[in-house]
Amino acid sequence: GRDRWWILAVSILAVMLSWGKNFMGLTNLFLDYFPGYNKFRDVTTLLVIVQFTFPLLAVITFQKVIDADFKKPEFIKAFKYAIYVAGGLTLLFALLPGAFFDFSAPSDAQYSGGGMQPFVDALVSDRKMLLRNDSFRSLIFVSLAALVVYYTYAKKIKANYAIAGIGLILLIDLWGVGKRYVNDDDFVRKQQVKEAYQPTQADLAIMNDTTMDYRVLDLTSSPFQSSRASYFHKSIGGYHGAKLRRYQDLYDRLISRNNMDVLDMLNTKYFIVPVKDGPPEARINTGALGNAWFVRSYRIVDSPDQEIDALNDFDPSREAIVDKRFSQFVEGKDFSGDSAASIELTSYGPEVLTYSYQSDVEGLAVFSEIYYDKGWHAAIDGQPAPHFRVNYVLRAMVLPAGSHQVSFEFKPKAYTIGRKIVRTDSILLLLLALGTLYREFRKSRMKQPSGDE
Repeated sequence: GRDRWWILAVSILAVMLSWGKNFMGLTNLFLDYFPGYNKFRDVTTLLVIVQFTFPLLAVITFQKVIDADFKKPEFIKAFKYAIYVAGGLTLLFALLPGAFFDFSAPSDAQYSGGGMQPFVDALVSDRKMLLRNDSFRSLIFVSLAALVVYYTYAKKIKANYAIAGIGLILLIDLWGVGKRYVNDDDFVRKQQVKEAYQPTQADLAIMNDTTMDYRVLDLTSSPFQSSRASYFHKSIGGYHGAKLRRYQDLYDRLISRNNMDVLDMLNTKYFIVPVKDGPPEARINTGALGNAWFVRSYRIVDSPDQEIDALNDFDPSREAIVDKRFSQFVEGKDFSGDSAASIELTSYGPEVLTYSYQSDVEGLAVFSEIYYDKGWHAAIDGQPAPHFRVNYVLRAMVLPAGSHQVSFEFKPKAYTIGRKIVRTDSILLLLLALGTLYREFRKSRMKQPSGDE
């Protein structure tokens, strides 16, 4: 029917988009004109569309087979083509795997020299064997599915048994492939892994610090490739495949060059440093500025580039660097009035931070937390209040005189709305399923002959 054409079109488009840099004309078109497309980390994930559309086409076709919508000559002809294509290709790959591929890889060249050619030959042989084995495996599943389809059309298998048979074939196939990635060795009892890392003496020394919040920079390995320090401490490093771009900029241009002003504003209280011929040591940074502080001056710059460049030459304890897009919060104000003003963190959580402060005059407070206006919302004594970005990555607020409480709460609008949508959709889906079951039950009851008959 007509469904095959849009299914085929969507599938072809997904495959072509998955080529990415190998088909930049189409890729650039989508990057430039389709909102959200540039958020894909890996375009090959688009192949999940094909993993949906092809089974959808199969389900539609199988339903037509069950309903006997095909005339016999039409069915036999299509059935033979399907067997020839699917079965023929798998058989061809199984019998002649080397006819289409050379089974080489770019990394083989580094092993070919130095007498390691036998190792490369073994790799090639293993790759051929894997294709051959999977081709025979696929041929078995194609044959089983073909038998079910044929006998279903011939009315030798009831529809319910046919659906169950195809479902069982799918389950066995997917289960077998899934076990290659998550097998029995991946499931261990919880008590078998008590600690992913063992603390060093440096870790233990830092953990004796009971103050509410501080950060650690582990220099015994690449700080932004290792998560070991994050296991024990609040680390300014760690690894994530999708870091905030601004924080990555900060690392590339300043943290990696040991800019102490930046490390101080990030509240880096401890360094874990390697020691020659000895275990790592913990060293305290007396210049760490804490969780929040008042500054007495500000500098307005014209662009993000100027903002990050200014961090090479400033005193974070006294000055804040402000992008001009936030200048309305500070322009014309004087924050040099109260040198005794104080602010401290009173509670810390991943979604809520609270501070208390005292100042005789209006002050500009800098918070050693990443500015992210798409989720974090500020309040003073429970009333919403604006906050803005300073020092390229940090949060700041202009606080009124007096003694007050400041709070930051993470409430991303997209997440909140999305959670409500998911909950509503789940309830509707459940009601739809229950309604369908009830309707089918009523239909089966109505078809049953009465006792008088």
